[in-house]
Amino acid sequence: MRILIDQTLGIPITSNRDVIVRKTPLKKDRNLEEIIIKKENSVLKTRLPIVKRTIQEELDQIGTLLKKHGRILYIYDGKMTDKEVLDRMRNWYLPDYTLQILDGSIHRAYALYLIKLKEEGQSLATSLPPEQGILISNFSKFTVSNYQKVGRKTKKKCFIHSKEQQKNKKREEHTILLERLMESYPAVRFIAVGNMDIPVMANMEFYPLEKWAFPNSVNYLSIFPLPERSDGN
Repeated sequence: MRILIDQTLGIPITSNRDVIVRKTPLKKDRNLEEIIIKKENSVLKTRLPIVKRTIQEELDQIGTLLKKHGRILYIYDGKMTDKEVLDRMRNWYLPDYTLQILDGSIHRAYALYLIKLKEEGQSLATSLPPEQGILISNFSKFTVSNYQKVGRKTKKKCFIHSKEQQKNKKREEHTILLERLMESYPAVRFIAVGNMDIPVMANMEFYPLEKWAFPNSVNYLSIFPLPERSDGN
């Protein structure tokens, strides 16, 4: 089994042959990292010049990986990659090959948790644990348009979301929201990934997103409560 992950998710990956990073096709074959470096501090936000893959391109690229490895967990960026096409592909290749899909744009910390399990040599079950998690961001709602924007981050207080629903009506500092979350679940350990400055917390393991992660112009923190493991780790 291999994990395929969209580059724009920016989830930190150690050198691991089981994880394949899929680059995002851009107009004029431009380089994602170069666009970020050039535009990330711009007050005027611009949209990432994505080229949408055709069904044939998806078949050629993902189909080749499936035929080579038999089973793929594709952690895709739901604001960059078409889920409907992936659903169709998954059905086309059954029962000979297995394509599992997970929208990493919604459940990024959960996706990182699965990658960490794989890096530790753990076997991921055919039926994955339920997707869940918490999101802290200064955007109340993500659309394809605002998600794909490149530019200077908006300096606003944050909302907290659970199950894709906004939980606080009034914006607050992300550190206050975090402290409140930790106090509500003192016995729970969390893994988190984001592009914010986060204070050290005893029960939270934090990983910064890569520089090319999207959303680029938004403060973003994804949090996943770690399940208890039978090996005690």
